[in-house]
Amino acid sequence: KVEPLLPRTTGAAEEAHVSTRKAISMEQLADRAPRRLALASLLLLVGAGTLLFYVVLDLTLAQAFYLAVASGVTVGYGDFSPYGDGSNTLNLAMGICYVLVSNVVLGASIGLLVSSVA
Repeated sequence: KVEPLLPRTTGAAEEAHVSTRKAISMEQLADRAPRRLALASLLLLVGAGTLLFYVVLDLTLAQAFYLAVASGVTVGYGDFSPYGDGSNTLNLAMGICYVLVSNVVLGASIGLLVSSVA
């Protein structure tokens, strides 16, 4: 028999902590799922876009993050572009595909959020 280094004690503080926990129902858990899915989708999109722009365009992480967010929400300030001088059509196609995928993910995330609230 292996004995623990510190003996387990059940004091009043631990019992009080256990008694304050509330059970969550499946309906409440299901209500949270769309919001979590929407947030995870947006974070995954921005993270993947940042990594993609960081590796392919050789930008700093801050510049890649800025370009991923600005391109994803189609603001397009024009200070950074995914194709640099325009000579590389692969970078241009990557940028266009990122904007299209961003629009789909953003629209689906907004739809999930609206349906979870209504």
